[in-house]
Amino acid sequence: SITSPMHRFLLESGRINSRVTKQYINDLQEDWIDDSDSLKRHKRFRIFQGRVVELQCAEWLERHGWEISDLEAFGEESPDIEAKSANGDLTAFEVKFIGQDDDGFGTVLKGFSGEDAYERRSPYCAANYLLYQVYQSAKQLQGAHATTRIALIVIDGPTWHTFKIQLKDGWIDWKNPTFIEGYDPFIEAQDKTLTDEQKRTLTKDQKRKILNADLKSALESIADVWILERSNGNQMVKILQRGE
Repeated sequence: SITSPMHRFLLESGRINSRVTKQYINDLQEDWIDDSDSLKRHKRFRIFQGRVVELQCAEWLERHGWEISDLEAFGEESPDIEAKSANGDLTAFEVKFIGQDDDGFGTVLKGFSGEDAYERRSPYCAANYLLYQVYQSAKQLQGAHATTRIALIVIDGPTWHTFKIQLKDGWIDWKNPTFIEGYDPFIEAQDKTLTDEQKRTLTKDQKRKILNADLKSALESIADVWILERSNGNQMVKILQRGE
């Protein structure tokens, strides 16, 4: 499940396809495993996993009748995946992979060393984080040439429990999406959305209102949101489709 998509899309006659970018080749080098710093190794592993997931999604789409026409692996200006549906519609997919974050990894390390590994997190922050990933995907898709654009979020199996309740119980209103108030530490998003004067003069509530308006506009610009769980030997299972 890991090597198959690499052979399918990146290799040609046993050699690396000449279209594959240097950045993609560098990100897929497994030298991260030799890093002596555990946290740094984990960060580099996440980058590696993100690249693998993009290819796994492309292969998953092929198995469901899509024809892959382009990949980010073949050029920085390309979407993560560009594919034609069975009826010939050209669709751009922006893939976001949600794996184990640094804090969760740190908790695991503490457990291995015999320290107190208890961890408590807000499910509201998790819901906002998921919505933020969809928002980022929608913003990146605005430059895609394909008229149909889909945000494709992949949640890794060991992390799935963090988002299960929020998705099952419909915490996110996909028709009128907003970040849950009081749990919106998305300064990065605000930095990209607000002008310098707005950052200086607006209240937190005013900034949140602008961010939520931009969020809604961004999600209206894409055709759909797909959320997949990667589990059972790296197999993809679709959990949610906004349009259904």
